[in-house]
Amino acid sequence: MYRLQEIVDRILSSKTTGALLDEMRKELRLVGVDYFCLVRYGQAGEHVDQWVIGQRASQKWIDSYLYKEDPSGDCRDKLSKHKIVIQAIGLACYYGLERLLGPPPPRPVTLTQREIDVLRLLTEGLSAPAIGKKLYISARTVEWHIDKAMKKLGARNRIQAVVLAIHDGLLAPHQ
Repeated sequence: MYRLQEIVDRILSSKTTGALLDEMRKELRLVGVDYFCLVRYGQAGEHVDQWVIGQRASQKWIDSYLYKEDPSGDCRDKLSKHKIVIQAIGLACYYGLERLLGPPPPRPVTLTQREIDVLRLLTEGLSAPAIGKKLYISARTVEWHIDKAMKKLGARNRIQAVVLAIHDGLLAPHQ
């Protein structure tokens, strides 16, 4: 019988990344997992090797995992009964590593000059039609530039986009 809370607590109480990965390996071996590789979601332009945040496996196994196919695929059915435990252990280890190593560096955001111009005019309180008149583009095109900037910045609305652009140094507060 697995006591998931105890396992997660033990993993999260690790003081170093090595101890945390060793604790994870110990727990995973109890359910038949000999090797593992923790990866985070990659960002555009990153090499796949930069996705690995923790592992306990041979380089050959890692290369197979990253560049070919999952080397543990043939035993997946055998491990399915432990799926919840394996996922919980993996997540606990991932969050523990993030706590010890810090979050991944923020991805650099780049806005086009037109997106910057549109956001700058938004700071003046102008509407899309008014911005369009100043920039000699349609209001619909203004909305498109705002939407693109919001997506790049991870903003939920125009105000947040402007604030994030200023915060990230993409837009000077008073220009």
